[in-house]
Amino acid sequence: MGICPFHDEKTPSFSVSEEKGLYHCFSCKASGNALTFLKDYHHLTTQEALKKLSLETGIQVDFKEHKHQRLFDTLDAAKNYFSVMLNHSKEGEKALKYLTQRPISEAVIKTFDLGFAPPSKDALNTALKNQNYLDSELIDAGLTSPNQTDQSFFKNRLIIPIKDKDGQTVGFSGRLLDGEGPKYLNSAESILFKKSELLYGYYEAIKAAKQKRRILVTEGYFDVLRAHEKGFLETVALMGTELSSHHLSLLKSLGAEIIFVLDGDMPGQKAMLEMSLKYPKEAFKFVLLKDDLDLDLFLQKHSPEFEGLIRNAFDSLSFFYHVSYKQVNPESIASIEVFKGKIFKRLKDEKPSYVDYYLKQLSKDTQIDLSIILQEFSGKVRAKSVIKSPYKVTDKYHKAEIQLLHYFFKDEHYTRWFRRTFEDVMYIDSHIRDIEFEIFEHYDLNPQTCIVYPVFKEGLSQLSKSILDQIIDLEKYPFNPDEFEDLLNVLHDYQLLKEKKQLQEKLKSTTNLEEKATIRHQIDALNKERKHGH
Repeated sequence: MGICPFHDEKTPSFSVSEEKGLYHCFSCKASGNALTFLKDYHHLTTQEALKKLSLETGIQVDFKEHKHQRLFDTLDAAKNYFSVMLNHSKEGEKALKYLTQRPISEAVIKTFDLGFAPPSKDALNTALKNQNYLDSELIDAGLTSPNQTDQSFFKNRLIIPIKDKDGQTVGFSGRLLDGEGPKYLNSAESILFKKSELLYGYYEAIKAAKQKRRILVTEGYFDVLRAHEKGFLETVALMGTELSSHHLSLLKSLGAEIIFVLDGDMPGQKAMLEMSLKYPKEAFKFVLLKDDLDLDLFLQKHSPEFEGLIRNAFDSLSFFYHVSYKQVNPESIASIEVFKGKIFKRLKDEKPSYVDYYLKQLSKDTQIDLSIILQEFSGKVRAKSVIKSPYKVTDKYHKAEIQLLHYFFKDEHYTRWFRRTFEDVMYIDSHIRDIEFEIFEHYDLNPQTCIVYPVFKEGLSQLSKSILDQIIDLEKYPFNPDEFEDLLNVLHDYQLLKEKKQLQEKLKSTTNLEEKATIRHQIDALNKERKHGH
């Protein structure tokens, strides 16, 4: 047992089994063998860790080359060229000056392999061709275009290499330093470079994220660089794209709390809102930066405050409420109504404790009496729920069946009346049938008792409880014995109509004239009974 090297602790919880060749931390759950230890502790790729083990043990390993290894080699050669041009060329001095003025330190420049693409249109191509790289390989790597193989894709730009989760360079982003053109130019999408599957700085953040048990997700390249300058090594960037399922898988694989730190302006807040709504079941946290600043500028001005903001980050629901409330015009009834609608919609599937807290907060912030807020919310949820119910109210017969349930819950004598009328079994929808049978069984086992509705409901299936929540309102239902009899007549009419349809189907299938006459007589009798009933 010893102190875990993957997270901060004072009491040893890191166990190594020499016999099994395995390790496991009972606190942060890090576990694996010698290979995974080298990868995680020294921040190596699988191949790098295997090579290190091979050298240390003297055991020869036959490495299988990656099917895209030549493409990786081409990109790596380009990265090295850009790095040399930044640090050891006259042309690279303006890029170094730019980084110094931001300011970005030499250590961060080295960690992220920042570089410079010179203005010359063919400098990179010439350098790589001298290393025996082909035009086709430069095209596949996104370093030149098929129509202009003599020209480099990146020219006169600060180069930001983009790596995958294993630290392999898969593409670049180039920031314009002067002249005309887009501020940032990214490698074209390729078999290796897919922005929806990549997070800038992820490889560099893995170790710190596991140690601190949190990962900070921001927007831009310089947000990540600045975060590293200030010691927040667990920071990654979305590179201007929205959070994808691939991004989420990468983040969740770290076993760390996911905290979004996007720009404090309205577009940044909107992006965070969309993420909270797109993934409502994820336990995301959100940090709002003041003064509409991005993380880069915020850390330059207010870095001592940042740790406190992280520790007090909003959860998804509190963030949604906070940002929505900031958009309210308290002088506008329409604006307040929009705000209420947003909060009602967001709360409809939340736990009762959260609903209670935020409805009270809503009453306080809008200065609307809590009883009115509760009444409106109850109506909104019920209306929404009925629409989503697996039980569809399609006609008067289905509606009557729902109304009858209210009477069954109110008093046992209504169930006896119903069962005498229909000889016990009569239903339209199978979901309602299941609930009816539970009611009947309760009264059969507990004669001359009443049903305590909340207790009774808890004994039902989740589906039945959901249906009842959506269709039953015992407090507001206008009970009337005369109505009950009318409802029985409606279901009796349904029963006659069902029998008539069955006879009509039978009439179509028979060829016996005598049998046809009998069936027609039966149908006429049903028609008369239905007419008399109406």
